[in-house]
Amino acid sequence: MQYCTILVDNNRGQHRFLKTEHGFSLFLNYDGKKILFDFGSTDVLIHNAKTLDIDLSEVDYLVSSHSHYDHINGLLEAAPLLHGKILYTGKNFSLKKYGRVKNNSNEIEYLGYNLDKDFFNREEIKRTEVENKLAITEHVYLVSNFTCEKNSDASFRRFAVMEDGKLRDDYFEDEVAMVIERETDLMLIVGCSHPGIINIINNVNSLFDGKKVSTVIGGTHLSKETDASINAIANSLINLNVKNCYFCHCSGKAICERLKLKKQNSYYTAVGTTIML
Repeated sequence: MQYCTILVDNNRGQHRFLKTEHGFSLFLNYDGKKILFDFGSTDVLIHNAKTLDIDLSEVDYLVSSHSHYDHINGLLEAAPLLHGKILYTGKNFSLKKYGRVKNNSNEIEYLGYNLDKDFFNREEIKRTEVENKLAITEHVYLVSNFTCEKNSDASFRRFAVMEDGKLRDDYFEDEVAMVIERETDLMLIVGCSHPGIINIINNVNSLFDGKKVSTVIGGTHLSKETDASINAIANSLINLNVKNCYFCHCSGKAICERLKLKKQNSYYTAVGTTIML
C-alpha cells in the first residue's frame, strides 16, 4: 500500500486526540521506503505519529523543505527516534532566516531553526544537499534550486536571510519539493511553496521528460493573498492541468473554495489525513 499521511498541521480533523500546531510534517510510504518530509515545530510530531501507529524509528529518509522553525524544529524532539538517518536539505539550509515586520523597516524576527551546531554530530544525522534533481528511491525525487523572479515591484518583502553578515531578501531558491513519478504523471509534495506554487510546478514539469504535475499536496502560502491573486493562481492551476489539490498548513481555504467553484478537485486537509497514492 502506497500512501502519505499528514502528521503535523494547523488544521484539526475529526480525530480529537490528534494535536495541531502551526507547522507541517508528512509521512510518505512509497517504493517500499518510508520518508518523513518536514517535522513541525515541537513534540506534536511524536504524539501524532504514535497516535496514528506510525513508527518513526522505521523511517528511511528525512527531508527538510526549508529551515523555518515550523518545518524543522520538531526534529529536535524526534531526534532519538531518527538517530543516524540521512537528512536531505537545500543548499542554504544553515543560513539564518528572518521575517521583516511590516511598516517597521528596523524590526525583524527570527524564524529559523534552533538546532545547535553539535546537533547533527551528536545524533549522527548525515545531511545531504539537494542541488537540482535527486532520486532517493526508484520513483521519488527531490527538486530544489528553483528559478525565482527577483525583479518584483513589491514594496514589502517579509522574508529575509542573513548571509555574510548582511540581511538580504530570501527568494527560497533552496526550498526542496518532493516529486513522485508515476507512469503517466507526477505528484508534487511541498512544504510552503515560498518560490510560488505555479513557479515550482513549472520548474518540476521541465525536469521529467513530458510528464506533468497532476496532483499537489501540502502548503502553498496563499492564506494572505488577495482575491485577485487567488483567482489568478486557481486559473493557472487549471491551465497547467493540475487535477487534484490537497492543501493545508499555510494555504488558506480561499484557494480551495475558488477551485471548487471552478469544478476542480480541491480539498482542505487536516492533521491525520491519509491520501492513497
